[in-house]
Amino acid sequence: MLWWVLVDRELRAAARRAGTWWWRVGGALALCVGALMPALPFLHDAPPAFQGEVLFTALIIPLWFSCWMAGMVLTADSLARERREGTLGLLFLTDLSPATVVAGKLASGSLQALGAVVAALPLLTLPILLGGVSPGQWSRAALVCLLTLWVSLNVGLFCSALNLRVVDALGWTFVVLVILSAIIPMVVGVSLGFLDWHALDFLPAVWTPAGGLFLIGDTAYRSGPGWFWAWAAVQFALGLCAFTGTRMLVDRLWRETDAPARLGTIRKWRAALHQWMRIRNPAERAVWLDRAPYAWRLLRTRGDRWMPWSVLGSMVLLWIWIAWRWEWTVGATWVFLFVGGALVRAVTLSQTISVLAEDRREGGAELVATSPQGPEGLWKAHWLALRRLWLWPLLLFTLASCLMGWGLAQRGTSISPHFATSLVLVWADVAALVSAGTWMAMSGRSALLSMVLTAGLVWGIPWALMSAAGAVLFVADLMFRSIGQGVGDWVWSPWIYFGMRLGLDFLVGGFAWHQLCRRFRTSLG
Repeated sequence: MLWWVLVDRELRAAARRAGTWWWRVGGALALCVGALMPALPFLHDAPPAFQGEVLFTALIIPLWFSCWMAGMVLTADSLARERREGTLGLLFLTDLSPATVVAGKLASGSLQALGAVVAALPLLTLPILLGGVSPGQWSRAALVCLLTLWVSLNVGLFCSALNLRVVDALGWTFVVLVILSAIIPMVVGVSLGFLDWHALDFLPAVWTPAGGLFLIGDTAYRSGPGWFWAWAAVQFALGLCAFTGTRMLVDRLWRETDAPARLGTIRKWRAALHQWMRIRNPAERAVWLDRAPYAWRLLRTRGDRWMPWSVLGSMVLLWIWIAWRWEWTVGATWVFLFVGGALVRAVTLSQTISVLAEDRREGGAELVATSPQGPEGLWKAHWLALRRLWLWPLLLFTLASCLMGWGLAQRGTSISPHFATSLVLVWADVAALVSAGTWMAMSGRSALLSMVLTAGLVWGIPWALMSAAGAVLFVADLMFRSIGQGVGDWVWSPWIYFGMRLGLDFLVGGFAWHQLCRRFRTSLG
């Protein structure tokens, strides 16, 4: 029963943290806010069954995405933190096995996630009362969220065992989840398209955690219930493989030594990979060290330089796959714009905060601040490096989106004006994220907390305000309709949301810039 003692210790430690309890309230509240605004415009004068379907879709997508992100938030730094602090080896002085240690960390990370998911699942029963959603569809949706959470947490643990720095652990967790969720099903789908095997159209969905969302519907389940249970078995096996891999790695990789002869094969390859990822160009290094020394901190690795181009290339491949596989050019263009814009924002936020927060925590930022560069030179050099990384990829992303929109217009497809406003919001959000993220990273020491606060300022506040206003106007509209009048459809115009997002981006970015310019010395106090 020694394994249960460690699990009980981790659960008790997690239960004593205030964040565990706030996760439940915040998870359910964020789900309501995130789902209410996009669903409200479709609830006017619609039959109850259609309202139930729309509300269910608006609720399940953000809940699934939260489960997909749980590994990066909760477990990607659990084992890496123990290795950095030198406490992982102390656990092996007892009779604990690697499986016991990994199970304890998994239990500790899953407590907060399970609390948030269990608090949010009852909200999915509301569409059942409206109609259009069956209890079986609700139970399958709950299983999809739980299995996605299982895969994400175990992938986070696996990457945490392989990496010592929190930035590397978060990055590799994201890369592995993207490979499992997009790259593998894309390869399977393209292969089936070349082989012309239409009987296996659901096979790509089986290999991706997102495939469960396409298989939970009553129509898809009745046409082939075996596909859904095959998906469930594959996802459980993926999580189990990640757990087994973590158990095998944690016994080898926790020992820190400088003797190359004692390094295992995996660590030798990792060391060689880290050496290769470093850019060794003396001329370029000298130029950047003369121009802005701290900028070289972000520009010296190939991974940081390739990340923007990887995002752009993956979205182009996704557009080609959707347009060719399903012959749906309009949908592929909108997926490229919205999914690509979301990835650009997420990666920009990560690159803005991760390096600064790590240097802030380890004391490197204070050393730069005491140099002739000063704190102001630090964050200005950081902005210069981000501009060097993202300017051309953003320009090409905008050009590709405009060319896709122009191609649809030439084929007679009407293009919504919100296509242009979405591109404008990408640039405005990136500028606000860079400014606010730099301010948050220099003001705090936690990279994760800085990311959450920055995302809340730039994305959360507009959604919360629009959802609150939409809820009030929706109730008012129902009351006025009961007496034969109506508020009108102007309240649902996306132009209000666009203006609010744009104004808030300028407000947040300007305030962060003011804090960095006027009070930058207190940021590193």
